Amino acid sequence: LQPSPTGFVVDAKLEVSVLDPLLEGQRLNVQRLVRSARTAGRQALVLWDFELRPKLAAMVAARVGRLPRLCGARQCEVQALSKSEADAFYDAHHLQGRANGPHTLALTYRQQVVAAMTFVVPAACRGTHSGWTLQRFATAGHVPGAASRLLQAWRASHAEAVVSYSDERYASGRLYETLGFVQQAATGPDYRYVRAGVVYPKNRKQKRHLIAELGHDPQQTEAAMAASLGYVRFWDAGKLTWWLPPLTPAAPPYSPTPIGDEHGRPQSAAPVL
Repeated sequence: LQPSPTGFVVDAKLEVSVLDPLLEGQRLNVQRLVRSARTAGRQALVLWDFELRPKLAAMVAARVGRLPRLCGARQCEVQALSKSEADAFYDAHHLQGRANGPHTLALTYRQQVVAAMTFVVPAACRGTHSGWTLQRFATAGHVPGAASRLLQAWRASHAEAVVSYSDERYASGRLYETLGFVQQAATGPDYRYVRAGVVYPKNRKQKRHLIAELGHDPQQTEAAMAASLGYVRFWDAGKLTWWLPPLTPAAPPYSPTPIGDEHGRPQSAAPVL
């Protein structure tokens, strides 16, 4: 690693930066670091210090094309995973950990899970079955064609539109383009909370939830109440929204507006691949 004014340059393709969410002004730093890396012609990988887990090495290797090859997607079997099996796989291989969606397809090679993809029904589509959110995708190593094969397997029985989101602090969105998704919108920075290494979406720490945790209403802002309970706010660099149209005209087109959070729930500003 070579130090740069904003982080560490891994090679000509990638610049890694690590931030402390307890320091002031980190919301602006996330955007600044992403812009700086891109200006230099490199991909940004901006992480928070609590995200420094063993999987970080695999993320860096994948970004620079040095992840060891496990197998090809055509060598694998497609199977459904239970929620507990999916949780274990994502906790080991995805930066954000487990997904909350119940529908997970996996590729297995020699009876081992080597890739997984999870889908959830967005709140805007509940009861209509008119669309899905691709909520997670991860591999245990380099598995060429894994995302394409899993998406094709899903679409073989689910022809509806698919929407997903990429976090600009660590994802370029190129995989979505490869899979045929179309970029729909870009959102501004958004935040979540972390406490004792556990990450919480902001809608689970709204004032009403924090008041319930405290047992009384201290007449404070959400941020102040969250801080008093030990929750630390951290930011992304904004997200890109990606849309894959339905396979058949009979399926009502699902619009990804309003933007959903990483769990597919609508919110004003949009955890993903």
